[in-house]
Amino acid sequence: MAVKDGAKYLWFPDDDMSFPNDTVRVLLAEMAQADDKTMVIGGIYSSKSNPSEPLVYRGEGLGAFWKWKAGDIFEVTSLGTGCMLIDVEKLKCIPRPWFKTVDAGGYKRSDDLYFCDKVRNAGFKIVAHGGIICGHWLYNERDRKFDCYYLDKNSYPMRPVSDKEPRCEREYITELVTA
Repeated sequence: MAVKDGAKYLWFPDDDMSFPNDTVRVLLAEMAQADDKTMVIGGIYSSKSNPSEPLVYRGEGLGAFWKWKAGDIFEVTSLGTGCMLIDVEKLKCIPRPWFKTVDAGGYKRSDDLYFCDKVRNAGFKIVAHGGIICGHWLYNERDRKFDCYYLDKNSYPMRPVSDKEPRCEREYITELVTA
C-alpha cells in the first residue's frame, strides 16, 4: 500500500513494542540527513529472553552486536523490523517478496533477516539508531501479566561513558563486518 499510495516512508511499529515518544520524529530526521545509499533506519530493541540481547547484527552468524553505546548511530548488516523506517522509493528497487521466513539448512531464518539481506544485496545500507531503544513485551501466561524486555542497564550499550569506569571507553565503529 505504501508503494501504491506514493508514501515517502514506511514505518513498521510492531504491536508488542513500546517506543520513546519522539521515535518517529527522530527516525524521520535521521533519514532526511542520511546518504543516498541508506534505505533503512531502525530503533533497537532486545530479545524476549533473560538475559536480553540487542536484535542488531554486524556480520553473518556472529550473534548480537554489543559494541555500541546508547545514542550511537551506526551501519549494521541486519536489525529487527519492529521499529524500522524504510525509504519507499528505494524499496521499489528490490524485487518482491520483501518479507519471507525461509528454511536455512534446518532452522528458520526470520523475515527480518530475509528483508535485511535483500536490502544489502541491492546495494543499500541499514542503520541502527542507538538513541531509539524500545521495550519488547511478552505475555506471561503463568502470572497473567505482560513483561517488558529491555537491555540490562549494566550491559555495554547502556553503561555511561566515563574515564573512571573500566571497559566503558567508546569504541567508534568504522567498518561493517561482512562475510
